[in-house]
Amino acid sequence: MKAAYIERYAKGGPVIVGERPAPRPGAGQLLVRVRAASVNPIDFKIRDGMLRPLFSFAMPLTLGSDLAGEVAEVGPGVLGFAVGDAVMARVDKLRIGTFAELCAIDAITAAPKPAALSFAEAASLPLAGPPTAWQALHDLGKLAAGQRVPSSWPAPAAWARSRCSSPGTRARTSPPPRARATTRSCARWARTR
Repeated sequence: MKAAYIERYAKGGPVIVGERPAPRPGAGQLLVRVRAASVNPIDFKIRDGMLRPLFSFAMPLTLGSDLAGEVAEVGPGVLGFAVGDAVMARVDKLRIGTFAELCAIDAITAAPKPAALSFAEAASLPLAGPPTAWQALHDLGKLAAGQRVPSSWPAPAAWARSRCSSPGTRARTSPPPRARATTRSCARWARTR
């Protein structure tokens, strides 16, 4: 399978696009055919070796932390998912590798992709989407239940309404789940009601 990977840590070093062995799902895992993966600052920080004191990865290392795609295979013990299901996920920080045609992920990190979102939009949510904004407002801003946050830029709310609303439904306007919540919670936040 094709993947984007590094062979060693290097500041500004090359990311190689080439052939890598296809993963196999283990117990409690899904094999996902990746349709979209988002690029985040953590990807270049890993490539540059900035996170080596925190995480030790074996080389070569396929980069990428979140994805959207279709379930290609269901590992033993997984319930609630079937081959062909559209999913989105943020993979465990110690098991990255979403910049590939296939990625084996823990089923607990996966959530159904909201039908109103494209694969690219869904892949952008798990790591850098609503959970990050919520963490800033809640953890740093000490936002409490019932408080309001003024916004001088209404585009995010308009985007959410355009993606999460359809005739006869109402977009959810409450804050997304806490940043440490699962991707499944993020998907519940993004779905139409």
